[in-house]
Amino acid sequence: MISYHRTVAAMLSLVGISLGMLGAGLAKGPEMEPEELVARHLEAIGDSETREGIQSRSARGLGRFEVVVGGSGFLEGPASFLSQGNKFRLSIDFKHLNYNSERITFDGEECYVGNIAPGVRSQLGDFFYQYDDFVKEGLLGGVLSTAWPLADIEERRPKLDYRGLKKIDGQELLELRYRMRKGGGDFTINLYFD
Repeated sequence: MISYHRTVAAMLSLVGISLGMLGAGLAKGPEMEPEELVARHLEAIGDSETREGIQSRSARGLGRFEVVVGGSGFLEGPASFLSQGNKFRLSIDFKHLNYNSERITFDGEECYVGNIAPGVRSQLGDFFYQYDDFVKEGLLGGVLSTAWPLADIEERRPKLDYRGLKKIDGQELLELRYRMRKGGGDFTINLYFD
């Protein structure tokens, strides 16, 4: 059985979305408060005046869906990501007979997930349909999103727990556990920073 927090991490990585980055020069010592890690992360994105001046973001690239449990294989296709304030849209076109596209949209109040066939969602789409708190919280899209919750922890008030260095795929990364104040069920989200 796969734990919930691993399922979330795997699903987010399926669409190739980075959950966080830090600039070079970050001390990798284990002694740090969660708020210090978040502050350094935000400074790596840009100074506060620059970050506050950004009203919307968009990105285009290649989306990739990869089967990592229960088989193997992948699909790729053009992807676009748009965000404005807390609104969000992710679109990936696979053009495959059984999995044509993925569409996840948040209009600021409701989360909408597209079907891959009449009345049928993909496994990824079904996950975000059932657990739309992750989209509403701004976690899907990571730093690409104007709704990135680490940029607004005073308003969101998540429970943050700095866990120190972790080795992931041979790379030492800093781990920050994120728990939503409202919603999110029993999920724990692990964010990794270099």
